Amino acid sequence: SAVRDFAAVLGECETKETKVGDTSVMYFYYADTAPDASLKAAADALTTFNDKFGKYPYPTYSVVQTSFLQGGMEYPNLSLISDAMNNSTYIDAVIHETAHQWWYGVVGNDETANSWLDEGLTEYSASLFYALNPDYGVEFEKRISDALSSLMLYIELYKPGFDADTSMDRSLAEYADNMEYTYMTYVKGQLMFDNLRRIIGDDAFYAALKDYYTANYLKIALPDSLIACFEKAAKRELKAYFDSW
Repeated sequence: SAVRDFAAVLGECETKETKVGDTSVMYFYYADTAPDASLKAAADALTTFNDKFGKYPYPTYSVVQTSFLQGGMEYPNLSLISDAMNNSTYIDAVIHETAHQWWYGVVGNDETANSWLDEGLTEYSASLFYALNPDYGVEFEKRISDALSSLMLYIELYKPGFDADTSMDRSLAEYADNMEYTYMTYVKGQLMFDNLRRIIGDDAFYAALKDYYTANYLKIALPDSLIACFEKAAKRELKAYFDSW
């Protein structure tokens, strides 16, 4: 099947594998004390997102523990998870990067011009996963309230006064630093999608995401592509809503 990027990981490791529908889910690791939990998280995420967003189209999905410099990184059929993390942060990275298989992997977008389109939606998808899988012990409402609190604290501490640029429609080079980029795309992006779901309801929200996935399958989506799907599902104009965020 078609993919938009290619990446490979070379090294000695141990392997665990399971099956989700037609997809073989493989976990490669060398320093994980709970590899079964990591594999389960990848499989559970694949199962959840298959149901809520649309079927994962590939026969394999690999999650690989690496010495990657960030928490994780996504590629089609492949997610890198940093060995610097442990416990809940490791599992969270597995879930986040798995969500990227839909938002970036299958549905592409210009990640430098519209970072919130994949990162904000992916981060919120991870939160939705916890809401739909309560056995993971992560409270959805607390995750959202923590995101709001951290955004407000960031603006108060790092952007005092009324000159704070909290816009999300900037290209990557227009952000002052990595922290500003993270808060405006991941954190604020997640809050925007959560607020939208509360406004239009679960049925319309998930219908819009399934439509977005189908309409932009292996294409490069634009912000207007996403907005159009939400307007169709909600049967109301939402361009002003997105513009306000």
